[in-house]
Amino acid sequence: MRVLYTLLLTMCLLVSACVPTEQTQMPAGMGETWAAYTMAAVLTQSAFGTLEAKLTEITQATPTPEETPTPPDNGATPPTALPTRPAGSSLPCNWALFEKDVTIADGTLVEPGQKFVKTWRFRNIGSCTWNKNYRLVYSSGARMDAASPIPFTLVVAPGDTIDLSVEMTAPKVLGRYTSYWLLESDKGELFGIGPYAKGVFYTQINVGEKSGISSKDIYNLADYYCAAGWYTNKGSLSCPSEVSEENGSISREVSALIEGNVQSGWPTLITIPASGQNGSISGQFPPVQIQQGDRFKTRIGCLQGYTKCDVTFQLSYMGGDGLAHSLGTWGHTMDAYYDDLDIDLSPAAGMAAQLILTVFNNGSSQDDRAFWVNPRIERP
Repeated sequence: MRVLYTLLLTMCLLVSACVPTEQTQMPAGMGETWAAYTMAAVLTQSAFGTLEAKLTEITQATPTPEETPTPPDNGATPPTALPTRPAGSSLPCNWALFEKDVTIADGTLVEPGQKFVKTWRFRNIGSCTWNKNYRLVYSSGARMDAASPIPFTLVVAPGDTIDLSVEMTAPKVLGRYTSYWLLESDKGELFGIGPYAKGVFYTQINVGEKSGISSKDIYNLADYYCAAGWYTNKGSLSCPSEVSEENGSISREVSALIEGNVQSGWPTLITIPASGQNGSISGQFPPVQIQQGDRFKTRIGCLQGYTKCDVTFQLSYMGGDGLAHSLGTWGHTMDAYYDDLDIDLSPAAGMAAQLILTVFNNGSSQDDRAFWVNPRIERP
C-alpha cells in the first residue's frame, strides 16, 4: 500500500510539472501575437511609451514591410463559440471575443499613401462592463500613422458587441503590413482575445500588390506606371503623355502589336526616348521592399511596323545610398524578335529599392517605340 501511494504521488508530481501555467503556455498559432502582448504587458506605461516613441522615430522614415506575410492566428472564433478557458480558471473581468472584420479584410489591396478606416467587431465575454474610459490601443507592428489610444464611444455590458475603428495611412513602400492592437481597461489593464484574454488582434494590408500573370507577382509596374516619375534628357514628362519623338513619351496599352506581328497579350508600356544625342526616357517607380530571390520579369522589343527602331534598354534601381545601380542593359533593333528578361534582384535585397526603366535612342529617336510587356516583380 505504501509503495502504491508513493507511486501515485510521484506520477502526480510529474504530471503537474509538465502542465504549463497560464503565464508560460502559448496558444497554438499565436507566435508573434503572444510575443507582442508579452512586451506590452511587462513594460510599465512610461517605459512602453518611451519605447514606442523610439521605435516610431526609427521606422517612420522608411516603413519596412514584413519578411513573413502570413500573420499569426488572431484567436478569432465564430460568434456562437467561446474560446476554451483552462480548466479551473475563473471568468476574467476583461475578455473580448473577435467577431468579424467590419472593414478592410486581411490582405486588402491598398494604394501607397492611401488613408483607410479599419473597423473590428468585438463581443464582451468577460464579467465586467466596458465603460467609455476603456480604450483601443496600438501594440506593435506597422502603426501606419494611427492615433492611439482611442476611447470607446459606447458602454458595453457583458454579452453586448461594439465596433472599434481606427484611421490609418498605408505606407508608401510597397509590401505587406500588419498592425497589432489591444484593449485597455479604465484601470490601465491591457487585455484582448483568445483563451487567456491576452491575445492581440490585427489588420493586414497589401500595399500596391496586384497579380499579373502569376500569383507570385508582388508588384506589376504596368499597373502603377503613372505612380513613377518620368523624365527625359529634355525634362520631365506628364503621364500618360502625347506621342512625341522630339520630347519623348510614356503610355500604356492593354495589348500591343509587337514585332513578329503578334499581340503582346498583357498590359504593355510604350516608351519613346527624346531626340538628340544620348536621347533617353526613364521612369523611376515607388520603393518596393526587395527580398532575396525576387526577380524582375518582362518582354522587351520594338512595336511592329517601326522599321528604324534602334534602342538600348536598361534596368536599374535606386538604393538607400541615393545612387542608381545598373542591373543590365540590352540593345535592340527591329528584327522580328523580342527578348524575355528574367533578372535577379538579389543585389537590392533587404532594402526599399526604386526600380528605374530607361530607354536610350542610340543617336536618333526616329521610329523608336520601345515596349515593356507586363513588367513585374515576382517572389518565389
